[in-house]
Amino acid sequence: MKITYSWLQELTNTTLSVEEVQDRLTMLGLEVEAVYSTVPEVEGVVIGEVLEVQPIENSAHLKSCKVNIGHEQVQVVCGAPNVAAGQKVPLAMPGALLPNGMKISRRKIRGVLSHGMICSEAELHLSDDAEGIMVLDDQAPVGEPFKAYLGKQDYVFELGITPNRPDCLGAIGIAREICVSEGRPFESPLKTVSLPLAGNETVSVDILASDACPRYTARLIRHVKIGPSPRWLVDRLRAVGLRSINNVVDVTNYVMMETGQPLHAFDYDLLKGGRIVVRTAKDGEKFVTLDGKEHTLKEGNLLICDAERAVALAGIMGGENSEVSDNTRHILLESAYFAPFSIRKTTRQLGISTDSSRRFERGVDPNGADLASNRATQLILEVAGGELASDLVDAYPGTIVPVEIEFRPQRSKKVLGLEIPENDMQRILTHLGCEVDASHSTWRIKAPTFRPDLEREIDLIEEVARIYGYNDIPNKTLDTIHLDMPSNCFDAFVDRVRHKAASLSLSEIVTLSMVSRKQAAGFVDSEDALLSLVNPLSEDMAVMRPTLFTSMLSSVVYNLNRKQIDLRFFEVGNVFRYDPDSKKVIERRAFSAVGTGRKFMPSWDVKAETINFFDMKGIVTEFLHQLHLHNVKFAVSQYKFFEYSADLLVDEQKIGYIGKFKKSILALYDIKRDVFGFELYLEDLYPLAQTALKFQPISAFPPVERDLALVVDKDRPAAELEAVIRETAGPLLRELTLFDLYSGPQIPEDKKSLAFSLVFQSDERTLTDEEINTILDDVLKAVNVKLGATLRQ
Repeated sequence: MKITYSWLQELTNTTLSVEEVQDRLTMLGLEVEAVYSTVPEVEGVVIGEVLEVQPIENSAHLKSCKVNIGHEQVQVVCGAPNVAAGQKVPLAMPGALLPNGMKISRRKIRGVLSHGMICSEAELHLSDDAEGIMVLDDQAPVGEPFKAYLGKQDYVFELGITPNRPDCLGAIGIAREICVSEGRPFESPLKTVSLPLAGNETVSVDILASDACPRYTARLIRHVKIGPSPRWLVDRLRAVGLRSINNVVDVTNYVMMETGQPLHAFDYDLLKGGRIVVRTAKDGEKFVTLDGKEHTLKEGNLLICDAERAVALAGIMGGENSEVSDNTRHILLESAYFAPFSIRKTTRQLGISTDSSRRFERGVDPNGADLASNRATQLILEVAGGELASDLVDAYPGTIVPVEIEFRPQRSKKVLGLEIPENDMQRILTHLGCEVDASHSTWRIKAPTFRPDLEREIDLIEEVARIYGYNDIPNKTLDTIHLDMPSNCFDAFVDRVRHKAASLSLSEIVTLSMVSRKQAAGFVDSEDALLSLVNPLSEDMAVMRPTLFTSMLSSVVYNLNRKQIDLRFFEVGNVFRYDPDSKKVIERRAFSAVGTGRKFMPSWDVKAETINFFDMKGIVTEFLHQLHLHNVKFAVSQYKFFEYSADLLVDEQKIGYIGKFKKSILALYDIKRDVFGFELYLEDLYPLAQTALKFQPISAFPPVERDLALVVDKDRPAAELEAVIRETAGPLLRELTLFDLYSGPQIPEDKKSLAFSLVFQSDERTLTDEEINTILDDVLKAVNVKLGATLRQ
């Protein structure tokens, strides 16, 4: 938001200097990002009149211009598309130094000698407009210094307005802040006035989407004369960064910058049926905006229509089919209130952002639309002539009333730790535009509708402190906060999980919880299980992640694209699912890891091998062992997003899953290599990992080692054999390790051989061969009866 010092003086009659205004605004919470003069430091720039314009041979855009500078005529080469004979222009003469550091000299361009340069507003640091040369008004004195033409020096304040203060996106809002800080009321230039009505025509306004458009006003003005704006209007718009277009459009822009209320003028003759219909778009509907771009709309985008077609994107931009042009004679003036959620959604979907949309999506004053329309009508009649053909048509089906807030002065004093007199509090709130009923100990405050950020008592307390002055609040200790609070056991467990994962050479990452619907859909059985955001920032952040994998794979591809190919990532975060049956959100804390690339760096004697499923299985097993969970099992399972997978069980309780991602899932992220991953649910893991550790002395008796090679069906998991062996062997079996897998000659085709190493040991005695043989006989019988396994001969 930009505003000039002179404009503030007009609205407030303040005597503060430029530096004092800058400091005052910053302390009020309106950060001043820059202050600069409206008269740039330019020497050697004069006002010239273009007499002739001739194209230059062998050039598609360069032109030779004869320019009168008073005492002589000079030849200048210009490439701007808008240069034309009869224009008054700023001409930088040879030797001139422009604000951007460019020094002008005579030089030949395409064989034509150029005696200077016709400048744009951007080259003179007057605005950001670099699309063409700057064209001055007809009264500009030829041959006079351009700096003198710019007039008295003024200063522009460039403010960073926070999203909660839409009232300060207009000069009136900023002026009110200055007046309140000086302890006096603000006199608004917007008054309810009676305008001279020259006709009694009616304009029909139908609102078919009142939730998105609670209020719409329209007014018909006939017989206007479209032309250049007066000098004062052009200069003020240029100072705040807007380019002059024509007198009617300039008035709507001026009133927007003055009041914060966007307006729009339609060419009334181009409106079919002479009526306005506010409706939502049909999915796939096409619309061409003022900038000539065609947009494909989505259902819910708000449109302003006539009797047959759309003529504007509500609150964002007008349509090419109804814009005000030099041929316009009758205009329909729009001043409306559009709901912030509707404008915000449309701008995100269509990728459009305008001065108008930035105000509507933050929230303009719904009860200020008529006052802004009055102000704009007065100015249009002043600068474009015409006559008011209709009174204000105000479609306002449900009046938006001020929010009522209970305010306790004593509570304010307690929160601020400062005794501010109640009279001062009442004065501050009243000057801010609030209606204050202070007849009881608890005041009743009606917050003005131009301040949508004032909703609660604490908001009013903050306003009192802000206007009173943060610097005037003394420093003192009010209470001592003790930090020796008991630690949260679950949080301590999560920290332990992070440390254990890092000790296994996994790198921790932190990703966003919001992901695209397309990517998330691959990780759920039905899209109904996805938790959608009501107003997403973008399509890439439309739903909450159902699993950490959805966001972690984005980090994988980000690193792969930067030649980081050996990746071992882990993340701790929340995952979300929606249960359509119970209509409840299920939020869980998860720990996930993904891996891809090489197992280890190759060398001259070691060949490179890529990570596989069993490497990830080993990582998760070791991770669980470090949490002192040893009864770990893997049960074959199926998941939509895994090519093959297994459930993770501890003490027969499922705590997560592991697998290899399907290529179709990886294709969503443009990943062209194998990726493996596992996910554990920490709420399920936490109680299992709380077993207290007990000291156990090392046995003084020797261990006994035996090997068993068992032949089983090919599809029989080794875990089932391990479970039966452990159950049958009992407590004397201390270690059980699978060390060989064989299939081939001497083994039936539908069978495989699994070889296990068994270590037996007792804490009380040396085990005999007879004891071990008895146990092994029992094991062989058990695996044969339960699993059909036989001893390999």
